[in-house]
Amino acid sequence: METIDDTMFRLADAVRRRFKTTGQLGLENMIKIIAPPVNQPNLIPGSDNFSGYPGGNWAIFNNFGQSGSWNGIVVMALNLGGLIGYKTTFTPGTYTFSVFAKLDQPDDQSTAVLKFQGDTTDAGLTIKDGLTTEWQRFVYTTTFTTQTTGRFQISPTAFPKGANRLYIAGEKVEQGDTVTPYVTANTTEIDAPIYGK
Repeated sequence: METIDDTMFRLADAVRRRFKTTGQLGLENMIKIIAPPVNQPNLIPGSDNFSGYPGGNWAIFNNFGQSGSWNGIVVMALNLGGLIGYKTTFTPGTYTFSVFAKLDQPDDQSTAVLKFQGDTTDAGLTIKDGLTTEWQRFVYTTTFTTQTTGRFQISPTAFPKGANRLYIAGEKVEQGDTVTPYVTANTTEIDAPIYGK
């Protein structure tokens, strides 16, 4: 007869395989993976319309600026080397950054990076062979061990086939290691396929 421990080990193995995760999983971790929170608050104020842009806490370089809207939220257009991110101070903990993005023109060699730039920095998430002309949601998670000031940002890093633009919208920073839906100020949920899933 199978013991409760045997059942838990079997369940953890199934969750790791199904959700492509690794490491030790307790019951609480499995619940978060299988049934993530409906919505976590967005720690970037005014991200529906990049409130305060240009200036304020928005770090912006090589931008074409606002380029219409998508699902009721403002779209920004970035050229090569451009970035956009909201600078703030984070207490120690794990944070997940997500953003909707798409290319102006097809280019299967274009790349971009999601990362944190500030008191601490790392390589972030490099997007290769993933940018398309369809909206997708790109997600990056990192952990701060001390209070940290800086910005989560997205930046195109290569357009090998020539001139292009990277359209972005709906930046979100949330606590924890799980991405939850992007919900606008008027409670509309915005959705797009998540890159890599």
